[in-house]
Amino acid sequence: MNPWLVAGMPLGARAMPVAAGPEPYGLMAAQRVRDLEFLRRDLMGELEAINEYQSHLQQASDPQVRAWLFHIIQDEREHVAELTRLIRRLDPYQEAKFAALHDEGSAR
Repeated sequence: MNPWLVAGMPLGARAMPVAAGPEPYGLMAAQRVRDLEFLRRDLMGELEAINEYQSHLQQASDPQVRAWLFHIIQDEREHVAELTRLIRRLDPYQEAKFAALHDEGSAR
């Protein structure tokens, strides 16, 4: 059993080790790999947007503009949380990493 996905994946997907899942032999289906790549790119975009809006917020002087930028930042943070939840649901290997960090943090 090969726990790696190999060449031929679209959009530059690379070999990816995964935990056993619903797919045969624990391999991620090509469509799931594409979905995860889309979600990770979207997550990066949301994080970049937060940084950009935060920079604008620090430079803005008008209270209305500052309030609106703060509201937008909160929306972007919600998007980050939603995308992270989806990634965790679709990628059992990534979920295991989150679980390990949680276990490590609660042991302190």
